Amino acid sequence: MTTSCPTDNAPSPEAAFATDHLIEDIGRRSRRGGAILLAAQAIRVLGQVATLVVLARLLPPFAFGLLAMVASLGAILDLVKEFGLSAATIQKQGISHAQVSALFWINAAVGALLGAVLVLAAPALARFYGQPELEAVAQWLALGFVLSGLTVQHWALLRRQMRFGAIAGLETAADVAGFAVAIALAVAGKGYWALVAQRLASPALLLVGSWTVCRWRPARPAAAQGVHELLRFGASVTGSGLALALARSVDQILIGWLWGPVVLGLYERTTRLVLLPVNTINAPVYAVGMPALSRLIDRPERYRSMFRQIMQKLALLTMPVFAMAAVLADWLVRILFGPAWAQATPLVALFSISAAYLPVLLAASLLYMTQGRMRELLRATLIDAALCIASILAGLSWGVAGVAVAGDAPRPGVDGPRPHRDCARRERRDCRRCRRRAAAPRPLRRYGADRGGRAAGRRRWTGRHRAYRAGVARDPPRAS
Repeated sequence: MTTSCPTDNAPSPEAAFATDHLIEDIGRRSRRGGAILLAAQAIRVLGQVATLVVLARLLPPFAFGLLAMVASLGAILDLVKEFGLSAATIQKQGISHAQVSALFWINAAVGALLGAVLVLAAPALARFYGQPELEAVAQWLALGFVLSGLTVQHWALLRRQMRFGAIAGLETAADVAGFAVAIALAVAGKGYWALVAQRLASPALLLVGSWTVCRWRPARPAAAQGVHELLRFGASVTGSGLALALARSVDQILIGWLWGPVVLGLYERTTRLVLLPVNTINAPVYAVGMPALSRLIDRPERYRSMFRQIMQKLALLTMPVFAMAAVLADWLVRILFGPAWAQATPLVALFSISAAYLPVLLAASLLYMTQGRMRELLRATLIDAALCIASILAGLSWGVAGVAVAGDAPRPGVDGPRPHRDCARRERRDCRRCRRRAAAPRPLRRYGADRGGRAAGRRRWTGRHRAYRAGVARDPPRAS
């Protein structure tokens, strides 16, 4: 496939996947892209906070609670819609037009299927919560899955090419359009339909914008070689995302079921207010870090240096801000939401404590994804999700505050690979333990028989062989 820098009038669709031209100045591109995305995110945050404040004064908590009932299920379905295939497109070193076309049609079909599922499940969802208005709301929100399914691969290609200016512009324009629609309908007295329209306006604009900026067009539906490997990668990403989404949605599902939409509205708005900066910071970090680290996977020193910089900057950006938010929670609620939301003050303080460390913890998952170590990511995420759900169930006895404390308590979840394995299975000579093993006699070293016998050595050789075939290890293992 073509690996040169795409030209302005690139005749081949393969030019949309070329990344070799990014390597030389990838540090500058990453810093510039991070600055652009952070600036755009700052504008979006201001708009989101302003819209949140305005809508909180125009609409009752019932309206937000009604949307939150669908959002709990929608967050899970949204992960299935992508099926992790956008991450597969970004991470894979060599990918073809036929493969991305196949992934596009898979995303489109899954988005349409999920929209149909939500439409059919809407009556049951309304009966579960005891809110008849929920049926029509869920059916309209199902359209968002169809729109988003047609956007996934174009968006992934923009990120793969590190076109952060286009990404920032499209995201900002889509958010502003959604804000304007929601405020206009709320002023007109449309109630919760203002929030429904906001959730449909943004994906519609992103669909049109991404197809306009990214000139790649899918081929007709057809099988493509290598798609099964991408699907396995996406399945692991989806499994990890589903486990986390389920764990993060259980609290809102149980609160809405036990205490109704008013209490859920308080809880959901508080969560959104505090976690808005977290999501705002994580989005550009992932958008820049995923393609940049994926391109540096064969350059371990630059890889480690870039990841250290990401973690340091995240800690400096988030920890001081949320420490202040936890202390000044009562002022924040009174200024932003008004006296009617005074019951949310303890929740703001509790969520701010967890938000101080959450971005750094989430960024560690980039190690797994960029190195293609999806089974390990899935295992760590499942452990984290199980502990989270168990904590939330245990906290129900203490009310909403107990759920907030339990759901955001620190857990040994996705905390990154172990230090020895963080050698990225490449430059093992950088590890003291690996240097000792490298000094062993060659017949023993080949299978690792100096540690655990021949059977254990064969298992280690098999692991190294799989890592080589997956593109994680640079050299193939030697057989004795």
